[in-house]
Amino acid sequence: MTTRVYLGGGGSPDDEACYRNAQGDGMVYVTAGAGVLDTPLGTLKFGEGDYLVIPRGILHRYRFEQRPYTLLESVAVEDAARDHQ
Repeated sequence: MTTRVYLGGGGSPDDEACYRNAQGDGMVYVTAGAGVLDTPLGTLKFGEGDYLVIPRGILHRYRFEQRPYTLLESVAVEDAARDHQ
């Protein structure tokens, strides 16, 4: 499992950047801020204290409505060494 912390406040609220993780499912905990998560499956509003679960390979984009924001992301990455035993 890999864990990253994102601290933000800059950037454009109309940022068109999309993300996709091919390594594993992601779980994001929102410690500060609020916004909308856009995916091909639909749109989900989120705020402080929410968990977001993003399955592997799902294209997604964060649009923040409340800044600054802090996200804690954990990605479940398969253990390649274990799979080859």
